[in-house]
Amino acid sequence: MGTIRVLDGSSVAALDDENPEAAANFALEFVMELRTTGLCGLQNCGVSVELMERLQHCGKLFFAQSPEAKDLVDMRRKGRSWRGYFRTGAELTAGRADLKEGYYFGSEHVQDHPLVRAGEAMHGSNIWPPGPSGDALRSVIEEYMSASKIVCRRLMRAIALGLGAPRDAFEPALSLEPMELFRMFHYPPREDHSSVDSAWGVGEHTDMGFLTLLLQGGSVPALEVKTRSGEWCLVPPQPGALYVNIGDMLEFATRGLLWATPHRVRQSSGEGRLSFPYF
Repeated sequence: MGTIRVLDGSSVAALDDENPEAAANFALEFVMELRTTGLCGLQNCGVSVELMERLQHCGKLFFAQSPEAKDLVDMRRKGRSWRGYFRTGAELTAGRADLKEGYYFGSEHVQDHPLVRAGEAMHGSNIWPPGPSGDALRSVIEEYMSASKIVCRRLMRAIALGLGAPRDAFEPALSLEPMELFRMFHYPPREDHSSVDSAWGVGEHTDMGFLTLLLQGGSVPALEVKTRSGEWCLVPPQPGALYVNIGDMLEFATRGLLWATPHRVRQSSGEGRLSFPYF
C-alpha cells in the first residue's frame, strides 16, 4: 500500500509574508504529495497541539452523554441551517447508513444576515448544549475553527505557488464569505450498533469544498484514501498531525490538476474513535 507522508508545516505562516520564499520549497513538496496520494499530513502548521487536545476532550465529553442530552441539540431543531446533532445511522452515504453520530457547526450568522433572511441552506446560527459544558464546547470550537480558517487560507496560497501560479490566485474565490463548516464525528464500536447494516463508518465519497483539514482522534486507524493510481491507502493517526485533502471545488478550479480525494472510513475495530473535519 502507499504511504501518507506527514510534512513539517512550520513554514506555512511565511505564506502571509510579502516575500514568502521561506515557504516555496514547502509549497512544492505539499502539492507533490497532494498530486500523488490526494492527502498530506502536516505538523506545526499553526493549530497548537494543546488546542487539538482540548477539542478532543470536549468531543469525548459530548458524545459520552445520554441520547436524551444530545437530542437537546438535534439538528432537526435548526432546519435548513444544517447545524446540530444526529444519531448513529441517521446520515447516509451513497444511500447506505453511516456507522457514526455527529455534531455539525458552521459560521455564526446573525438573524438578519441576507442569506439567512433568504432561507439559504447551511446559513444560520449554531446550536449549543445548555449550561457551562455548552459554553466550554462553544469556546473551544470557535477557537479551533478560527485557527483552522487561517491555516487553510495559507494552504491555498501554498497550492497556488506549488502549481506555479501567483500565491493570491485563489483569493477572489475566498475573499467574500467562503462556506466554513466543521464537524465532530464519533464512530462507535461496530458491535454496539449491529442494527446499522454497514461495515463503513462512512462509505466512499469526496468532499464538496476546496480543502478539508482533518484531526483524527485517538490511535485507531480507519480512514482510507484512494490514490490517483486507484490504490486504497490506510491513514494511521499521528499525534499532533492534521491531514489535508482536496474537495470537488478545488478539482474544478485547477481543471483536474488536483483531484478530489475519494476516501472512506472502515469501522471494523472494537474501539470507538473521534474525527474532526474542518471544510
